[in-house]
Amino acid sequence: MSAAMWKKLVEDYLQEPSDVTPSKIAEGLQNGSIQLLVCMEHLGPSLTNTDTSIRGCATKLIADILHNVSTSCLSSQEVGVLTRFLCEKLCDHHSIQPPTLHALAALVTFDNLPDGCPEQICRQIFREVQNQSLSQVDRRSVYNIINSLLSTNLAELQAMKSDFVHGYIQTMDAEKDPRNLILAFQISKTVILNFSLGVFVEEMFEVISCYFPVSFTPPPDNPHGITKEDLVLSLRACLASTPLFGEYCLPLLLEKLTSDIQSAKIDSLQTLAECAGVYGSSALKEYISSFYSCIRKEVVEENSEQVKYAGLKALSAIISTLSADIADIESPSILKSYIEEILAEYRVYLLKSDVKILYSTSSLLHCICRTSSIACCMVLPSVISAILLQYHNQTQILCRRCLIDILNIYITCASSHNTDSVLSIVQSHKTDLLKTYTDLITTRDKDMSCHGIQGVAAIFNCRNVLTEKEADELGHHLVKKLLNNKDKIIRCETVSALKILSQKFTDVVKTSILPNLMEALKYKKMDIEGEYHVPAEELLSIIADITNQVSLMKDVCDLIFLQLTNNRDKLCSNAVLSQSLYTMINNNKLSSDVIQFTIDSVLPRILQLIQHHYTTLTTTDIQHLASIYRITMATIDNSASTNIVKQITEVFLHNSNIQPLKSSSMEERRLLPILSAVICSLHKSEILPDKDVILADILALAVNNDDDDAIDENCIKCLAGLINKLPESDVNVIVSKIEEYIKPVFTQDTTCKQNERCILLLAWVTKSLVLRNHPTGKVYFEKLISLLSNSTVGHIAADSFIIILSEYEDILNRAMKADVKMFYQQRLFVEHCGQILNGYNQSDDSELKKNYLIALSHLIKPLPKHVFLSELPPLLPLLINSLVYEDENLLQLTLATIQTLCADDSGSIILCKQLQAIIPQLLKLSQYQKSMQIRMSALQCLKSLTKLPVHFLLPYRNSVTRLLQPVLDDRKRLVRGEAVTARTAW
Repeated sequence: MSAAMWKKLVEDYLQEPSDVTPSKIAEGLQNGSIQLLVCMEHLGPSLTNTDTSIRGCATKLIADILHNVSTSCLSSQEVGVLTRFLCEKLCDHHSIQPPTLHALAALVTFDNLPDGCPEQICRQIFREVQNQSLSQVDRRSVYNIINSLLSTNLAELQAMKSDFVHGYIQTMDAEKDPRNLILAFQISKTVILNFSLGVFVEEMFEVISCYFPVSFTPPPDNPHGITKEDLVLSLRACLASTPLFGEYCLPLLLEKLTSDIQSAKIDSLQTLAECAGVYGSSALKEYISSFYSCIRKEVVEENSEQVKYAGLKALSAIISTLSADIADIESPSILKSYIEEILAEYRVYLLKSDVKILYSTSSLLHCICRTSSIACCMVLPSVISAILLQYHNQTQILCRRCLIDILNIYITCASSHNTDSVLSIVQSHKTDLLKTYTDLITTRDKDMSCHGIQGVAAIFNCRNVLTEKEADELGHHLVKKLLNNKDKIIRCETVSALKILSQKFTDVVKTSILPNLMEALKYKKMDIEGEYHVPAEELLSIIADITNQVSLMKDVCDLIFLQLTNNRDKLCSNAVLSQSLYTMINNNKLSSDVIQFTIDSVLPRILQLIQHHYTTLTTTDIQHLASIYRITMATIDNSASTNIVKQITEVFLHNSNIQPLKSSSMEERRLLPILSAVICSLHKSEILPDKDVILADILALAVNNDDDDAIDENCIKCLAGLINKLPESDVNVIVSKIEEYIKPVFTQDTTCKQNERCILLLAWVTKSLVLRNHPTGKVYFEKLISLLSNSTVGHIAADSFIIILSEYEDILNRAMKADVKMFYQQRLFVEHCGQILNGYNQSDDSELKKNYLIALSHLIKPLPKHVFLSELPPLLPLLINSLVYEDENLLQLTLATIQTLCADDSGSIILCKQLQAIIPQLLKLSQYQKSMQIRMSALQCLKSLTKLPVHFLLPYRNSVTRLLQPVLDDRKRLVRGEAVTARTAW
């Protein structure tokens, strides 16, 4: 650019500022056709003009130029000259300061900022700029300058010592704008952590703490996206950044904790929880009793669950801090005297019969016990003795239940620490505990019996407390209770306890408990009035559930396979047997020993079962056996999986007894899920034996089978699983054959049955391709979208979108080593949402519009909330329109979306603008007679809407409460319950 050109641009700018001039001069600076110092020299008369508006305009031009050039554009000398010039400009008329600060905000980000400039800039700002008198934008420039310099030149600024601290305190003082406060808190934390506050500790605390507790409420549209939570967390990080704030902050927290404002209490407790560890026990010492009194009041009175939770968390932080200083539990300490004070008060409550108060006060001690093993050791000896004594002296059954429940929590706390010092206390009370729990297990009172079983489970978890003999005795009591009690809750608790026993005392279970259960399984019970026996099916499921070690599995597996191959004297159905086998392996799939046992012992026997007894296996049995293969393949290395693939392909391809890929027998074809589980779990780098044969046969079955819909789907899913991992050349061959088959569906030259299979095949193949981001996947997805406008198959195509966008346990998932690219669902939404919207807008047929809405709902459902909300505004009217269609699937998807929006701040803001359209539709659906679930979902949405700002809801309140009146008499109890809840909320 010639000198004449840029000089004319400058003159024009000084006459009438525009955005074009700075960008063009910046371009000249970038390419070297303009020199910055020459440009400034040309601006000299304007920069020194007696008219402040001209000086300001010239300074603004420099600022705009600096914001348009790269940070590496200027030399160190040029940056230094500019720094000195701009610092001098800060002494100019007050109207010149805003553009000067704007220029400095850009300049401090440059790469070549010379030494000494950061200090010069800060000193000049602190000396010349009265920050409080500036506008919000200009104050933000000041904060940006300081923040940038702290990020890049911290060491140089640290040399300023207390001058910087004092200057920053004066700069931040009285800031009110939330946009600036977020930045100011960030700078404050940096200063506190990296500078010696010296005599300015209290001043720094005062300038920060004046905002506590934060009372900011964002405007309804919240254009800047700053929430109260953002400010709260930023302020809290400052308060918790140095122990020097302890003496000032703790009295402040105590004061706010005694206020009547719930949010202030919660904020104080949460801040205390974060600050306690930083401030240390010496700072806390003076205030711990006062804090405990406040926390106890909130916990015991239980006015708010949020306050109670925050109080317990704060108490835990205090105990953790006090525990950190203790080396010897016997030595006097702040914690010891603190806990003794609490225990003295607790013993008084223990003697009372008020269950609510007893639970509440116990929750305080439970919190202390959970926090540290040292605190637990100080609490347990007194409370276990006191609770057991009070339990035996108590006559009221309700209080006895409460005491045992509380005792169980203490034992659970002890087992969670699992230290010798803690467990020795449980050991010292073992005799009394075992007698109490044994009596409870055998009692007829259901609730007391449950508490006894829970206590035994807690004792099992306490390392080295029980001997094997004691564990065996307790196990027999549990087995007896299990076998002779029909109450589901008791049986569930008993099974949970036996599972723990199986983990902790495997030998006891192997030699005693398991044989008893298996004997009970085989024993033919007589129907005697008044007696109850667990059904064999349920008992086998229980045995499988508690069998969690290889040494236990051998006997159970022998029994299961013996039953599966035996057609006479069946103990239970094949479905229960195969389900139990799957449960054992699935529950313990993280154990390498169990997986190795499965490979060595279980899979070979499954293969034998397939070869010789496949006609006796149901579809459910086959699914369970296939799941066992999937679990195994997901956890083993490539060499082991290759061996399994060889075994299974040998049986399925080269065995004369069964040929499921070629045989017309339905029994043989039903075995395909097992083959699919194995070959579709191979890593794409592994070689599939007989690949070409398998692909040809699977493809032929996928397109030609007319016998069974389930077999159709199994073949198609298996084909999709293989396509996902095939090399590019193989994919192209397969895709060309599939295209020939599905072509008729686009010409409507097909039967209804063939239409469904074509679209099913297209959907699964599309899924397999889009997961790996294959270009053909996009083409096929567009083909499906084009079918939405087809009056014959549009509804089938719309429903098929769920296949592509959902995750399945049995195929095309990461556990099966499928090629799944990240964010494929988001990618599909971004690439194709516009096409669906265009199709919807261009369609005049109401039924066809419904197809597009169903497809759109499936496309939206799996999106992460932040992606969904960013794209929602143009889509929301369409979703609301979908509420008029009587399609239950579409209605359910839309109602779920509305509930998601209500739970999110950004989403609720968007909803507020659509209430006039949403509320009438929800009220109409609350009486939707075809589906109870739709009525319930609509009522839940109406209740969720009450989370929106009240002033948006008030115009609708009377009509909603009036129109919900008839729903209170709905014929279904669950709907009536939702109606009462929704109407009450309104």
